[in-house]
Amino acid sequence: MLFLLALLAVPCVSYGQENLAGSLAHYQAGEKFLEQNNHGSAEAEFLAALNGDREPKWVVVWSYIRLSAVYERRGQRDRSLQMLRAARHTGDDTRGAQALIAALAPNPSESQREALTAHLRIQPEYSEEALAAGLEGVVLLRAVRSEGRTDFRVSEGLGLNLEIQALRKAVELGQGLAVDDLVVAEFVLPQRESRWHLVEASFQPPPGVTRPRFRRTLFPPGAGLSNDAKDHAQIVHAMGRRGFVTLRFVVDEKGRPGEFEVVQASDPMWAREALTFVVGWEFAPAMKNGWPVAAPGVITLAWGDRAIPAESLRHTLRTAGR
Repeated sequence: MLFLLALLAVPCVSYGQENLAGSLAHYQAGEKFLEQNNHGSAEAEFLAALNGDREPKWVVVWSYIRLSAVYERRGQRDRSLQMLRAARHTGDDTRGAQALIAALAPNPSESQREALTAHLRIQPEYSEEALAAGLEGVVLLRAVRSEGRTDFRVSEGLGLNLEIQALRKAVELGQGLAVDDLVVAEFVLPQRESRWHLVEASFQPPPGVTRPRFRRTLFPPGAGLSNDAKDHAQIVHAMGRRGFVTLRFVVDEKGRPGEFEVVQASDPMWAREALTFVVGWEFAPAMKNGWPVAAPGVITLAWGDRAIPAESLRHTLRTAGR
């Protein structure tokens, strides 16, 4: 036993004949090293798992996935993608491996995404409803000239009256900007207990109907995931990615959300997890001629760190096709 423990602790593993067994033990050791951010030892152990007896068979696909996480953390994007391709070619879908690979492989890393070149960054106050909803993201404004002074128009909105808040702050701070200069209004909630974020909220009431309004949202504390989802989420987080899901739904006459439909998700798991708490949200219903009526809406939720920069949340929303 002491010899085995010593062997597992050695960062550089020999891939000779003496190491043709024990893939599972190497994989488990690699998991521990990865959790400790000991990337060199984790890499060695996962490679040893691939060069061992390859039993159980799922060790192969998950060793490739874990190696991809190691290389992603090191900033070695090409090697990370190479490992994901190797994982895909195994065809093994144990524990939803193939869905995870499909979700991870197409997305560029955060460092490769183009940042907004803002002439002015502002952090306006929240609207009352947006604060109740927990909506986060950015509003983009462009400077224009109006009656000899600097004014602004909305280039990209966020909803729930946050555009009005952004325009007020921009008028206060943005005098003197040139025409077409970009103003980025950032809306973030720094004191968060949950790793879930609302990044889109919109409604499409028919003519003559006022839209529903958010009254109360509850986000689960901490990771906010079931035990079945935690392994998938751990890999997504280790690779510097985020999960997301877009849901279409109806707010009924009593302000209760229902009739949910998944529009898009980085993995079906995120839809299942989000529905466990979104069903409990409360709304003021849409109104027509003084009477409550049902009305449809769309929300997009992202899962990641508790604190995510507003611009990064915007990138997540764009990944979802918005």
